[in-house]
Amino acid sequence: MSLQPTASGGSGGYRFTASGLPAGLSINASTGLISGTSTTWANYHPTVTVTDSSGARAEVSFYWFIFPH
Repeated sequence: MSLQPTASGGSGGYRFTASGLPAGLSINASTGLISGTSTTWANYHPTVTVTDSSGARAEVSFYWFIFPH
């Protein structure tokens, strides 16, 4: 499974971090792509933070219900 957050504006050169992701998923710090395999059925509330090259930050939280195959 994967999810692609995006960022625009700011000074470019974005760095992505995430907290509260389901076990088995991780975020690519350069591209923001969240990917991996989760084997736990649950409702998660992760937060993704993006920081641009000038140090400005923005974050978004969302709900993500996981149904493993």
